[in-house]
Amino acid sequence: MTCQSQDLFNTKLPYEITVYIFQYLNRSDCLRSLAVSRNWFAAVPTYAQDIWSDIRIHGTDKCLYEKLWMQFIGNHVKHISLTGFHTNEALFSIMEKLIDHGCTQLKSLTFDDCMTSNHKLFVQLMCQMGEHITDLTFDNHRSNMAITHTIKACPKLNQFHFTTISDFIDIRAVQRINTSGFISVRSGPPLPDYFEHLTELWIGVPLQKAARVEPLLQMCPNLLYLGYVRDRLIYPAIVNLDDLFTWCPKLIYVEINTRDFGTGPFQLERRTLFRRIYDDDKDSISNKEDALVCFIAQEVNWFTSEEITPHLVRNASTLKCLALGSHNYYGQPVESDWTAKFHTTLCLSHLHTLILEYIHLQSDALVAMVQRCPGLQILIISQTVGSISLNIPQLLEPLKQLKHLEISNIPVSFFNGRNDSAIQTFQHWIASYNNGSGDSKIKKGPEEIHLNLTEGVPSDLLTAITYITTLKRFSCTFTCESMHDELSTMADRFKLLTYLESLCFRRARGLSFDFFCSLSELPYLTTFYAAHSNPLVVDDAGLMHLLSFIGKDHPRLKKISIDCPSFSERGVVLDSEYLMNMFHDLLDVYHIDYSSSHTLTITSK
Repeated sequence: MTCQSQDLFNTKLPYEITVYIFQYLNRSDCLRSLAVSRNWFAAVPTYAQDIWSDIRIHGTDKCLYEKLWMQFIGNHVKHISLTGFHTNEALFSIMEKLIDHGCTQLKSLTFDDCMTSNHKLFVQLMCQMGEHITDLTFDNHRSNMAITHTIKACPKLNQFHFTTISDFIDIRAVQRINTSGFISVRSGPPLPDYFEHLTELWIGVPLQKAARVEPLLQMCPNLLYLGYVRDRLIYPAIVNLDDLFTWCPKLIYVEINTRDFGTGPFQLERRTLFRRIYDDDKDSISNKEDALVCFIAQEVNWFTSEEITPHLVRNASTLKCLALGSHNYYGQPVESDWTAKFHTTLCLSHLHTLILEYIHLQSDALVAMVQRCPGLQILIISQTVGSISLNIPQLLEPLKQLKHLEISNIPVSFFNGRNDSAIQTFQHWIASYNNGSGDSKIKKGPEEIHLNLTEGVPSDLLTAITYITTLKRFSCTFTCESMHDELSTMADRFKLLTYLESLCFRRARGLSFDFFCSLSELPYLTTFYAAHSNPLVVDDAGLMHLLSFIGKDHPRLKKISIDCPSFSERGVVLDSEYLMNMFHDLLDVYHIDYSSSHTLTITSK
């Protein structure tokens, strides 16, 4: 290698130094360097192996029809991502090229938006590429596949993820194929009947329970993380929990039937939250007791509280996250009453996160449950069914570690026996939150609150929120009936939220000059969003004050987004020309975009 280095640069550089120099090149530089000389053509790929250890190939890349890039691939490639191969021929052709050039020592392989309908040939190719793969992912896949045979082709596989691009994959397609000879290509020891290395399984496609799901799970005795979501209402992802924990006794994270957790704009937020919980579990849990830590599921008519509760009780001492929901069949959620379970049965003293959506539950049962969860940090209650009017003082009183509170589409009350107002209720709660904290200079309290109440957000509740000075993220949805000027009348209160980073108002009536002045005094605010179904009256002088106050040298706001704005100077919905004139002096600091959907977006450069 040293001789090659000397020939390459006509100097006595050690091989390691030459490799270090090549790390400053990108892949285009590497390809151009091949044209320098024959010596460079032969030697450059040797020094650029680190640059080409992780490659991403798209089905439309022009380089697929060139041979130069093939000089840089070989057994040093550890991670490959293939995207946008919509035919078997295109995908299998690139896989064969990779195999021919020695890409058989891979650690991870990702297929994104690809087609593998020729199952037998695909599995045979995977046998040649998969001997060392530990992470195999299929995202937005365009066909069903022989899942079990594909996993068998990767005997060291730890993680398998499979989601499809369509809800209408034929779940019986693979069953009609003669799978004999699928694994006939690999030489060496016979393939195992159990996937002993597989610890993470994520299936996002409807599968036949008896023919495909159960046999697969029976082969995963060391599984730790299971995500089995359903894509279609008619094929809910259901397994018998008794069987599941018998086949996979080491499970610590179980997510079942969660495709539709959250509705409307909240669905993405739920998925983001679940992903965060999932990643936190993987990073922080060293589970030596093989006990369940996180359980996330939605009910259907044959998968209800009666089937779920025994397993929650069995793992009560270790469970940290519980998310329960119900599939909403044509406006009618599953009638599985959780009231008795929450009242007396469930005692989850180590619970960190509790998410309830569309489940049948009484208010007093919820309060009783929360009182037995003193360490609760995330509480989300949305569209709960039953005669529930959530008593906020009773709910919040025992929660001294709460960081994230979300209440959506539920009537609330503030009666606490003392006739306190909402403001007094929150003042008492925050005061008790900080009692005994040790250091009076360190304030404790919630960091994230989201409110979407059925009866609107009264002004006294909005004022009460401003007493929680620890808030970092706050969102609030007004109802059509509450289209008054809360934001204008209490503008001065918002400047007290000095740690606020993100602020969102939906269905607000207007944004006044005083309100924008208050925002300009928030030192950590980075994003602001406001929306209304009708033109939202925005004080243009106030918005300009906010942007100019930030200054060109020290911008804090990264993004401002306002749906359907109507500026006070014109009184009508804007046009692009007016906007460009209005923000002319700030165009070197901000990107100004006004889309066809009448959304004004301002982002800092």
